[in-house]
Parts: sequence; C-alpha cells; structure tokens
Amino acid sequence: MLPLRMATVYQDDHRARQALTAQHHAFSQRFDQLRAHTEYGVKIYLTPSTSPDTKQAPVGSPAPPVSPGKAYLRARKTQHHTRESAYQEAQQAAQAIDAIATRYATHRVRHAPQRGALTTAHENVLNDAYLIPDDQAEEFQTSIAEAARHFPDLRIEVTGPWAPYSFAAPPPEPPDASAASGNPDAPAAPTQLP
Repeated sequence: MLPLRMATVYQDDHRARQALTAQHHAFSQRFDQLRAHTEYGVKIYLTPSTSPDTKQAPVGSPAPPVSPGKAYLRARKTQHHTRESAYQEAQQAAQAIDAIATRYATHRVRHAPQRGALTTAHENVLNDAYLIPDDQAEEFQTSIAEAARHFPDLRIEVTGPWAPYSFAAPPPEPPDASAASGNPDAPAAPTQLP
C-alpha cells in the first residue's frame, strides 16, 4: 500500500521513488496515524419533506383571494422561511455529529457537499470523513444512528468502512515551501479533533 491519494500519477517508477524518498518521514508518520484506523463518511441530506423547493403550504381552509403580486410575495416568504428552517435543522444535526466525532474520531476531513451525478435527488449539505479507531467503529456508527433519530426530517447516512483515502496524503508543506516546490494547490491537511 502506498500512502498516496487515489489516482496519484507519476510518469515512471523513478519519480514515484523520488516522491516517497523525499517525504519518507511524513509518510512514516502518516502510516503510524492510520494503523488500526478506518475511514467512515457521514453525510446529511435534506429530504423531500425538508427540501426548500418542495415544501407545500398546509392544507386547510382556502386563503382569501389575493392579487398575483401578493400571492407571489407570500410564496417567496414561505419558501425563504422553509429554507431557513431546513438549514437550521441540518446545522443542529451537524453539531450533534461533531460532538460524537470528538469522542471517537482522531481526524476529520470536511469534503465539499456532493452535487450533480454524485448525489441523489436530495440535497447533500454535509459530507465529512472521519478516521475512527477500529475498536470504536461500532460504537461510532451506533452513536450516529441514535443522533439521527432526533432529526427525522433529515437523512443522515454513515458510509464505510473505507480504506483511509481521505487521510492518505501527508500534511501540506508550509506556504513558503509549497511555492518553492511549485505546488501552491497542495491539499488541506486533515483536521485533528481534540
């Protein structure tokens, strides 16, 4: 196993060996951090009942007729309120997950929410990866499932176990060193949790 991100490409074996030799110390440290750990993902999705674009007005007595302009403004206000409520609930769920991760995870990587073909019809609002000690993985998953029950209007999904791809690359070089090496776009280091 090489401590490299998926799809890392070198022109030949010699260049791959050079990279491994130059970063031997960092890779050795990374292997120590990954030993007996597994990656798990946690994703939060807005479901159709919380999705801002699909919330329906409550069924009841018909509203008195209003002008098209007022009806439009009223609908926009309702849509804005629904959107805010959905995102506030997702924020609360993310805080609950973060509290759980603090107990179990040694590192976290915050990935961008998935969009387009990578996601379902539901909007992905959280896409984190956690490095979990193998002997605590079951407790971590159980704790996330229990927390998810408090947010029935959201879909909270645990994925994994995965090989620790999100944690494979060593931390980036300091900004001056990155500029000197010609790699200003070095990936962000995993966050170590307290």
